[in-house]
Amino acid sequence: PIQKRSNLIMSGRNRDVLYFSYGANMSKNVLQRRNVNAKELHPAEIKDMYLTFNHRGAYGNISRNISIVLEHSPTDFIPNVHGIVMKLSSEDFKSLCKFEGGYVTKVYTVRTYSGVEFDAFVFQSSSWSVLKSSLPPTQKYLRLIQDAAKENDLSKEYQNWLATLSYNTKNHLDPKYYETLTSATTKFTFSVILLLCLFQYAKLIN
Repeated sequence: PIQKRSNLIMSGRNRDVLYFSYGANMSKNVLQRRNVNAKELHPAEIKDMYLTFNHRGAYGNISRNISIVLEHSPTDFIPNVHGIVMKLSSEDFKSLCKFEGGYVTKVYTVRTYSGVEFDAFVFQSSSWSVLKSSLPPTQKYLRLIQDAAKENDLSKEYQNWLATLSYNTKNHLDPKYYETLTSATTKFTFSVILLLCLFQYAKLIN
């Protein structure tokens, strides 16, 4: 079993990794399709971290900025992000990383429902994958998280909150679902450079 304040990497010939999932990887079907075998599964949460949908395409992310969550939450009650902490082989974790485009691995202290705390790897959106605002996810993605939360018996309070979240009802995603903070900055920088070039050109011909 996972020990209190355990290390990220367990000792031994076949070293294991502790990983906390809050999105699609909570689903056992998703893990199976990705050929990942979780040796242990424990419901858990991260204090003062919240589920958002501000990853490119409105996929899941976590943030300490509660105002981002309020953009898509219909209530003022915002729970800590809940999910599943699992023990994976290092090879399975490396394999899982290949599916997580636009995410980087961070380390957070996770607390299981039984009160055990330990450090675990978590996927968090990279700076170039964060949207300008949190947007409603697709119905398919939100349903996947809701079903996985029920499948893994996450807290009823958290499941009820997930059930209140709205989703994108359109058959396609608007351009804003791909407008990241980095792309906005790049556009602004390009516009400034273009204006400077035009200004310099105007000076030369006058």
